[in-house]
Amino acid sequence: MDMEFIPDSAYIIEESPARLACGADIRSVEFIRRKDASLLFIEAKATIANPEKSPEPYRTEIDQIRLVQTRKTNH
Repeated sequence: MDMEFIPDSAYIIEESPARLACGADIRSVEFIRRKDASLLFIEAKATIANPEKSPEPYRTEIDQIRLVQTRKTNH
């Protein structure tokens, strides 16, 4: 994916006080980018499975992220 954007318009989540206050249980993305009326959640870690080459491990990782999100939303 070609990611062209102005760095000053990005909010770096991993280093933000809000993210750090959440503790180690919370998974996050590297940053969020607004593009027109959409938000793009960018995860830049090399360890996440490639959805084209390893769809099942990728799906498992995404399900784990959603599970943590659901637990936090329900509390």
